[in-house]
Amino acid sequence: MIGLRAAFRARTASTGIKRLSTTAHTFKPSLWQQTSKAISERPFSTQLVLCTFKTSACDVMAQTFIEGKSFSDIDWRRNSIYTAFGFLYLGGAQYFIYVHGFKKIFNPAVVDKFGNQTIRQKLTNLPGLKSLFGQTFVDIGLHQPFMYLPAFYVVKEFMQAVNDVGTGEKGEYGSAKTLTDVSPVEIATNALNKYLPNAVQDNIVMSSFWAPFNMIAFSMPTHLRMPVIHSMALIWTTFLSAYKSGYVNIESIEAEIVGLPGKDGRTDAVISTSANPENAKVTTEQGR
Repeated sequence: MIGLRAAFRARTASTGIKRLSTTAHTFKPSLWQQTSKAISERPFSTQLVLCTFKTSACDVMAQTFIEGKSFSDIDWRRNSIYTAFGFLYLGGAQYFIYVHGFKKIFNPAVVDKFGNQTIRQKLTNLPGLKSLFGQTFVDIGLHQPFMYLPAFYVVKEFMQAVNDVGTGEKGEYGSAKTLTDVSPVEIATNALNKYLPNAVQDNIVMSSFWAPFNMIAFSMPTHLRMPVIHSMALIWTTFLSAYKSGYVNIESIEAEIVGLPGKDGRTDAVISTSANPENAKVTTEQGR
């Protein structure tokens, strides 16, 4: 009798284990959960690769889909500017600013808790909302005008020197035989001299796009913050590349955004374009 009871218990326990095993085996995390886990395990390297590829690809899309160039006619010198900026600043420096730097300014516990809450919970989290608006202000009011935009102009100027040196072409760096003949101070000075006259217009146009999108990005879990920003930047960078080439005429759009009074009571555009891309003057040369 005792032997029968022991056998019954063993069989029941074995059946229960099998059921638990089957249940665990059939449960599969969603694609979003798998992606989120992969990013959280390797956040820096993931977004570094993503950002570099994204920034380069946006310029390629602008040249092919918007400007109508064939793949063989792509301006790779122009593309190198976006690729370099995507790798050096957007993928490298910007990661530490958003992920680590902001945690020095804002309470990490508040930021992490807010990022992992549902929308309904976020709306009642006053410390989290205060932190959200604070992060958006710091990004738009400090990071963007004093770090992001100057860095873009410096990288752009550096890549122009890399592409022009030794070519003998007309320009600021064409006469230099090697890159060592070009002073870093000269590159930085030329870059800032090009940025400062356009600083106000650049920041107005950039802020009109990124202020609302930052509210979304800074509401996400910390490890998803940079991938979300890079995803939003797909449209931004693609069109900025087209603006830079002078191909897209956006005077009427910018007039509505900025509304600066011009001559004869008209509205002057922030970005002026030309039919000839080489002669186009583009004042918002960002590449976020």
